Amino acid sequence: MIHVFPTTCRTQQRVLALLRRLAAAAFAPQRGFRGAALAHSVDGARIVLQSEWTDLGDFRRALRTPVGVAYWQRLRTLLARGGDCSGNVHVYDNMVSFYSLGAVTGRAAQPAQPAASAANLP
Repeated sequence: MIHVFPTTCRTQQRVLALLRRLAAAAFAPQRGFRGAALAHSVDGARIVLQSEWTDLGDFRRALRTPVGVAYWQRLRTLLARGGDCSGNVHVYDNMVSFYSLGAVTGRAAQPAQPAASAANLP
């Protein structure tokens, strides 16, 4: 799952801290949770939360727990109070990830072979 949260320069750090706590307190203990990553834009305009789950149902159940509901409500309140268009949170799923061999194993990946030039084609 990928969530994109609109923020402002003055609210981005508070929203980021709340999302860290949400991931640790509400997501991490839940069945099906595999991991999460947070990224924030340098202009203060948005935060991206990527969370990996065994299936979408596990994610939805995590948000319906008392802890998940409490954090989600706090997050929406903080976004609305900061004028961050809390209704504009975008959610994406069915994400496909690609990793180089070097990123997965910790070793440098072999360089790709140069593509054949048009002159070498029959």
